[in-house]
Amino acid sequence: MFLTGPLGVAGAALAVIPLSRSVFRGPMAVAIMGGLLVAAGRGTP
Repeated sequence: MFLTGPLGVAGAALAVIPLSRSVFRGPMAVAIMGGLLVAAGRGTP
């Protein structure tokens, strides 16, 4: 998946929020959001 700039990364991170409420998929969703935000902060798409 190619995301263009911080706006694309933020959109992808926000799209995972509904999964974070699940007991089964919650930890995975939090890990994905954290990884996307760290990658956006480092400037690596």
